[in-house]
Amino acid sequence: MFRLAFPAALALVCSGCFSSFATNLVADALSGPGTLGTDDDPELVRDAAPFGLKTMESVLQSQPKHVGLLTSLASGFTQYGYAFVQQDADKAELEGRNGPAQVSRVRARKLLLRARDYGLTGFEL
Repeated sequence: MFRLAFPAALALVCSGCFSSFATNLVADALSGPGTLGTDDDPELVRDAAPFGLKTMESVLQSQPKHVGLLTSLASGFTQYGYAFVQQDADKAELEGRNGPAQVSRVRARKLLLRARDYGLTGFEL
């Protein structure tokens, strides 16, 4: 019985370790320097940023204490919220479209608060 149970238990433990190790590697890769800040196509960056942020949030669920990932999320949500969403609100306001401006301001505020929360969590760790 021991001959069968020990290898099975060892395999379960190792698969859990490998999964955690692999997820940590993904978190390290996602939190490293990216190309979005250096890309010369702002529309491509605008379209790609939400996918990248949501991907990082998904990995964060498995690695909630990964400071690099928390820092990247704080930075990413701040940049996206201001550079794209807040700027859209400002532009709409200048054009006299107050309804869309207000909607964009509320969205920008939520994104910036999300960034703040990730940053504060990172500072606590």
